[in-house]
Amino acid sequence: MKTLSTASLSGRKVLVKRFTGQAADHPTRLFLAAMLMSSVYLVACGGSDEGETSAQEGPTETAESTAPPPPPPPPPPAPTGTAALSWTASPDANVTGYRAYYGTAPGAYSQPRGSGLTTGNATSWTVSGLNPGTLYYFAVTAVDSQGNESAYSNEVSKVLP
Repeated sequence: MKTLSTASLSGRKVLVKRFTGQAADHPTRLFLAAMLMSSVYLVACGGSDEGETSAQEGPTETAESTAPPPPPPPPPPAPTGTAALSWTASPDANVTGYRAYYGTAPGAYSQPRGSGLTTGNATSWTVSGLNPGTLYYFAVTAVDSQGNESAYSNEVSKVLP
């Protein structure tokens, strides 16, 4: 038996071995062994030079055991920074709510216009899920009963601790 190649597939070893011999029906066979869930699965594909093939597969016992790959590292912790915003209510009687916007560059907000954080008719809001140590810029818009949105308020900024 001669090993033709070894590769890694999702952390598991794949061995390709070639057997040559005098089998009556198939003079050459190719075996693929893959370690899956602590079992070895053999796939045998063989044929003659004319392209004739056959295949068999199934679990087989092995005396050799390979430890499973280590688990992937945990994801980074979710951002935990917050910023408390407050503003003066609009004097326009048609205003039914507000939208808050934030981003890491002046005038460039993470939310597209019309998709800010909906605060209802509250004049304060806490933005959460922000990255500590980052400078953020904030603005608010007023929304009327027709869905029209005002211009952005004056922008304020804050470096999160």
